[in-house]
Amino acid sequence: MLAGVRSPATAPIVDVKLKVTEADERMAIAGQVLSGSSNFLDNAPVGLESGGIIRYQTRTNKIGEFRFDAPKDAYHLSIELPEGRITILDVQRRNI
Repeated sequence: MLAGVRSPATAPIVDVKLKVTEADERMAIAGQVLSGSSNFLDNAPVGLESGGIIRYQTRTNKIGEFRFDAPKDAYHLSIELPEGRITILDVQRRNI
């Protein structure tokens, strides 16, 4: 290759859809993860972090869905992908 010429980087395309609902002192956080144009991300670890600690963990199902039922709080949601971790900061109803 010529100096200064780089091959184009191919970053993974990930689509995360979230829905947050609240009732009493609880919040339900549901989502779906797609990798690429239509590939579901199966069995990926998903975590909810609060105060610097992972409080709740689950994995995506065969169609990339996940769900948490947790006390109301400000959480960071993280999804582990083969390419690295995605973190969505301050997952709350008012921010979705």
